[in-house]
Amino acid sequence: MIDFLDSKFWGFRFEALYEWTMILPVVAGLFAFSRHTSIQRKLFFYCVAAIIFEYFSQMRWAIDQFEPRSNAPYYHFFTPALFILFVFIYQKFLRDTFSRRVDIWLIALFVLFSIWNAGFGDGLFHFPGLSLGLYAFLMMSLAIGYFLRLMTTLELERLEKEPVFWINSGVLIYFSGNFLLWLTMNYLLKDYSLSFSIYKISVILGFCLNIFFTIAFVCHPKVVLPIPVSKKTPHGNE
Repeated sequence: MIDFLDSKFWGFRFEALYEWTMILPVVAGLFAFSRHTSIQRKLFFYCVAAIIFEYFSQMRWAIDQFEPRSNAPYYHFFTPALFILFVFIYQKFLRDTFSRRVDIWLIALFVLFSIWNAGFGDGLFHFPGLSLGLYAFLMMSLAIGYFLRLMTTLELERLEKEPVFWINSGVLIYFSGNFLLWLTMNYLLKDYSLSFSIYKISVILGFCLNIFFTIAFVCHPKVVLPIPVSKKTPHGNE
């Protein structure tokens, strides 16, 4: 596997292709913006925020703002921001399943943990492995919980037509694949060549996530019309 990841397949063209796939959900979201459901609109804002973060954190100017040069501080800041946007996507599920304030508690606890991790855990100038590991674990839990609810309630008739199905599938695949990678990244970074090769697995998972999100924007959920209620009149039903 490592030999494959180090092959010419991973040259400039593939990395450029991955960066372009980040734009796909945004473009698809713009074209279908007027028909967005509430979840699709929240997903659109997440995709826009994610692409801004990705490009900003790689800018030479941004990295040069810190001494020693690093983009790790931006990860400490943007990780809670992206988590908050994801919680908004799952807000209805959380409130219907648990309580009306569980989303607020999740956000508060994650933000506090991220602040602690930046100051006393991994450190501001190191990769936020603990924060991202918790991020991945919570997102996996939300995705699994949502699928369990779908199986028990049978709310959706055709899953392939529902944006939330593709969002949830992408979330589960992406975060379950990255969980151990992010959690151990600071240890892997001691061997740069190994960590760089393994981190390319995250690139593949990110590629898949972008495709799933793009499909979520082109899906049009089935509109369930209310059943007409008959009215009794002296001459019978209307």
